[in-house]
Amino acid sequence: MTDIAPIRALPHGIHEGIAEHLYHERCKDLASKSGLDIVRRAPSKWIAYLNGHQKPPTEDMVFGTTFHAALLEPERYEAEWVIAPTFGDLRAVAGRTTKEQGAENKAAKAAWLASHQGVKLVEPEDHAAIAGMVASCQAHPLVAPMLDGSMREATVRWRDQETGVECKARIDTWKVVNGIALDVKSGADASADGFGHAVENYGYHRQSAMYQDGLAACGAEVRAFRFLVCEKEPPFDCQVFDLSEESLMVGHRQIQRALATFAECLRTDVWPGYPRGTTTLSLRPWASKEE
Repeated sequence: MTDIAPIRALPHGIHEGIAEHLYHERCKDLASKSGLDIVRRAPSKWIAYLNGHQKPPTEDMVFGTTFHAALLEPERYEAEWVIAPTFGDLRAVAGRTTKEQGAENKAAKAAWLASHQGVKLVEPEDHAAIAGMVASCQAHPLVAPMLDGSMREATVRWRDQETGVECKARIDTWKVVNGIALDVKSGADASADGFGHAVENYGYHRQSAMYQDGLAACGAEVRAFRFLVCEKEPPFDCQVFDLSEESLMVGHRQIQRALATFAECLRTDVWPGYPRGTTTLSLRPWASKEE
C-alpha cells in the first residue's frame, strides 16, 4: 500500500495509455467502484485490502480478462498471451491412454510450463471459445460502431463534488464523438433476465452511475453507458444493454452513500467492521412470497 501512488498523482481528466498495473495500485484515499463495494460491506475490509488481503482471481475472472484483451486489444492479446499445447490425457484412461503414457504427458506439460513461467497462458479450448466470442461481438450491428475510433482502457480521474473524495475509473471504451461508453462482460447467460441478475449481484448499476459521474466531472458529454455481454458457450450469443434511469438513480444514491462513508473514515481514520450488537434480519421480498 502507498499513500501517494502514480495513479493518485494523475491529473483530473480522461487518460489513454495508463498501464493496467499502475491503475490498480492500492491507494488509501482513492475511491473506485470496486473499492466502494468493499467499503459498503465494512470499511475495515478496505484496510485489510490495502494491507494485501485479496483473493486470487477465479478462472472466470482470468477468462474474462483474456476475452477482454482479445476483443478490445487484439495486438496486445497476440503479443502477451501464449496458447498452451495439447498434451493429451495426464492419467490412465481405459482404452485410450496407458498409465505410462499419462505420466509422460504429465511430465511434458510440467516441463513446458516450467519453460514458460511468467507468461499469460490460454488453454486451446478457451482460445477457441474466445475466438468465437470475438467473432460474435464483431458481427453484432451495434458493436462495431461503438468500437471504431473509440479510446480503449480509458482511465478517468476526478474529485467527487459532494464529498471531496478523489476517484478513479477505468472504462473499456469511450467514444468522444458520440458520447458512448461501453463495458464488456462475459458470462453464462446474456439474456435480459440473466444479466439483470448479474447487475444486482455485482452492482453494475453502481458502476454505470459512478463512471458516468466521473466522465461528466471531466467535462465529457455522456449520452450512454452500455454493457456488451457475451456468452462463453456456442453459439456465443451477445447482447447490448442500457440500464434504466431508475436503476441509475439507485446506483447513484448507493455510490454517494458509500463515498460519504469513505470520506468520514478518511477524516477520522476510523474504519469500523460489522456492528457489535445484535442485528435482526427479515426475509427479502422475493423470499417471503407465498408459493
